[in-house]
Amino acid sequence: MEILSVVVDKKEAEAIERRRHREALRQERIFNVRERTMGLDTDALNRQSAERSRREQVEEERQEAYAREMIRNDKLSALASLRHEQDRRELAKDLNNFRSQNQRADTRREWDLNDPASKLKDKPGRISDFDRSLGLSAAQVFDGEDLASKTRREIQQTQRNKWAESQKAEKEYKNQVEEFQKHKYAQQQLENIASFQKMEDEILAQKAAERQAIKDFNIQQANERKQREAENAQAELQDKLTEIKNNIFGDTLTENPKVAMSAFGSHRVITDRWKGMSPAQIQNIREIREKQLEEKQTEQNIRKTMDKQWDDERIRQAKTLTLMERSEARQRREQQKSLIEENRRLAKEQAAKINYIDHEVYTNPPTRAYFNQFNTTSR
Repeated sequence: MEILSVVVDKKEAEAIERRRHREALRQERIFNVRERTMGLDTDALNRQSAERSRREQVEEERQEAYAREMIRNDKLSALASLRHEQDRRELAKDLNNFRSQNQRADTRREWDLNDPASKLKDKPGRISDFDRSLGLSAAQVFDGEDLASKTRREIQQTQRNKWAESQKAEKEYKNQVEEFQKHKYAQQQLENIASFQKMEDEILAQKAAERQAIKDFNIQQANERKQREAENAQAELQDKLTEIKNNIFGDTLTENPKVAMSAFGSHRVITDRWKGMSPAQIQNIREIREKQLEEKQTEQNIRKTMDKQWDDERIRQAKTLTLMERSEARQRREQQKSLIEENRRLAKEQAAKINYIDHEVYTNPPTRAYFNQFNTTSR
């Protein structure tokens, strides 16, 4: 991570220095009257090309060194990963061997309960080894008796002793394995530290060499810059003397009226060189101004006449609209009167119709008994 940060800062510093250098060269080209009017400085261009080539070569060598260092780091990382994988496999292999040799099923304390041949190995009480023909009717074995208690206690004691010794041996082996793993891990850590220390020493040596190269390059650049500044100061002094002579004997201070003529037309002038108008130009401007005033007065008179005509037209239209509105109002009033008379006539007809229906048509209205006779049976 430290290498990458140094590279980024160095590249950024070089980019800033290149931009500053280009800006300084551009200022020299713009502010140098002789180079701007007579041509380019081929010597400066050649020096710039040589410096660019040298910077590109230095950058390429630096990139190659970084690439070689990255490849070396990748190889070291792959080698460390391979060693770790081999150690893990060896540890798993040793663990499996230990389990197969010291953790068999027949060495467990509950093996007598899980032994599938336990019944074949068991012997009935009071039966001698040479006479196994006796059965249950021989009264040799009774329920509730524990004929092998003494033997069983001795066997259990022996078995407990074996278990204790086995656990002790297992614990010692486990401690030895842990000590071996710790020793192996410590040895590996020491190797890694030595490798990283060597790598760090190489990186520091490379950085020191780079700093020395940069220091030498900066000293060379400073010397070249001082020489260029001295040359530029001499050239600038000469340019200033030439500029002073040109200004003294030029058309600007001698007030030549031709210098104010623009290349875009005779009606345009250069403002920073123009010394003022001639009397003929001033008289021409006054005549044009008077003519414009007369044209403006004529235009105002025509506009006033048109405004008066428009006002008269608006008044005439307003009167016509007033008469039309009054006529429409009279028509609306007449329509309302006729509508009222029509409504009265319709009201009388409706009242007569209702009276006829009530007194002539509906003479026998149905009573409650008429409606009660419906829905009284299932039919």
